[in-house]
Amino acid sequence: MTPRRVPARALSWLLATGLALGPAAAQALPTDPEAKAHLDRGNAAFSKGDFDTAVEEYKKGYAKQDDPAFLYTWAQAERKRGRCAAAVKLYKRYIATNPPEMSAEAARDGIVSCAEALAADDPLPPDDEPTPGDTSDEPDTTENPPPPADEPPPPAAKPPRPWNRDPAGIVLLSLGVAGVGAGIGLLAGSWSWLKGADNYGEYDHRATKLRGFQIGGGILLAVGIGAIAGGAVRLAVLKKRDSARAGGTSAMLGPGLVGLQFTRRF
Repeated sequence: MTPRRVPARALSWLLATGLALGPAAAQALPTDPEAKAHLDRGNAAFSKGDFDTAVEEYKKGYAKQDDPAFLYTWAQAERKRGRCAAAVKLYKRYIATNPPEMSAEAARDGIVSCAEALAADDPLPPDDEPTPGDTSDEPDTTENPPPPADEPPPPAAKPPRPWNRDPAGIVLLSLGVAGVGAGIGLLAGSWSWLKGADNYGEYDHRATKLRGFQIGGGILLAVGIGAIAGGAVRLAVLKKRDSARAGGTSAMLGPGLVGLQFTRRF
């Protein structure tokens, strides 16, 4: 069973209150009554967004009983109030207590979030250099040499539509690209939607619906890839047909000639 990733605030509350998180149980609650009282007050302040008070309560509770239940929520509160250096130290102390793997992963995610927050203060300049276009599939626009001056040019027949302007192939490719984009967007968006839950109850409710979104995204992705493949095959067949027609033998009736004059275009 693949562990589920829980939003930061929901996981802080779960780790602090000792509820089960996925297949592995969170750390046990403090047994000291005063320590537990500090933990409860810290959780209440955390849920209200009062992270300064939460930090003080977690710090006092941990001084009463050094239970790992304090470390993760303490680290979360430090990160929320912008003290990433202190938060990273607490995350590492929590990981050192050998918690369940999912809980350890959440702490590692907190460290990554702190690193991203620090990197955001000094962003790299954007790469605005354009990517050269691929012109390998552009049609050959080289004009045929004019006919001899002593012969009037034959009436020009209406040329068939070029292979790269085939409506069916273009529509298939467009639908395929749209399907792939929609599938990837749905898959990525479902994870973001799941991580956006504010509490464990809402997270668990969204997690039950995540499978449906993943199936829908997979179907859109598969349909999009199939449409792209179909469009590419159709255009390839038409391109081959155009090439064969361009190299075929054509007949033209010339003035003053008894029979048919055959010419071959290369």
